[in-house]
Amino acid sequence: MTKQLILTATSKKYGRYCVAGVDMENSSLIRLITTDSDAHYAIAPEVMRYPDGRLPHKLDLVEVECTDRSVSYYQTENYVLARGVPWRKLRRASLEELIQRHPLNQSEMVFYDTARKLHRDLFLELAPCEVKSLLLIRPEHTVLLIQQSFDRRQALFEFAYRGNCYDPFPITDLEYLESVSALEAGRHPLPSDPVLLVSVGECFEQDKCHYKLAAGVFL
Repeated sequence: MTKQLILTATSKKYGRYCVAGVDMENSSLIRLITTDSDAHYAIAPEVMRYPDGRLPHKLDLVEVECTDRSVSYYQTENYVLARGVPWRKLRRASLEELIQRHPLNQSEMVFYDTARKLHRDLFLELAPCEVKSLLLIRPEHTVLLIQQSFDRRQALFEFAYRGNCYDPFPITDLEYLESVSALEAGRHPLPSDPVLLVSVGECFEQDKCHYKLAAGVFL
């Protein structure tokens, strides 16, 4: 099946990419994955390059070939990429077009509660139609947190949403991380609230939890 989508995330995942976007056919959020379980189903850069060798960016309108849906207990938006079919960039979209296609803040909570992580057992209590792992939101009072300890550096967003304060979400948006790479450790309030594509990641066996992530950042 052919999919045309406006990309909302090309974020890091185990040295590869996690890619999501808004489906032009039905305006839903979808995630593209592979069948490579050893790579946690992430997409290698050579798979997603355009014919001219460039890599896709957020807000590119792309055409890709998929084989089927791949629904799991915690992610219902996944589609499997067909092997060996080059990606096509049709044009650039704008943030305004993206929001018009898929309006912001369609959920009362950002993945069920204000915590940073979700225990795996939570999903056993949800009906399949209640399971969401991608949301497009505009938070409030957004602060960038840069944490540095020894050789580990992490960037997170602290924010409120619909009047509730949330635990900080780790940022995986590669383009945004590069743009703040020179900032010192500490709190950096943003001059205006961004649009975020937030995601639920896979389960960590150490604590049996899924972590919430800021996978796409639009300033």
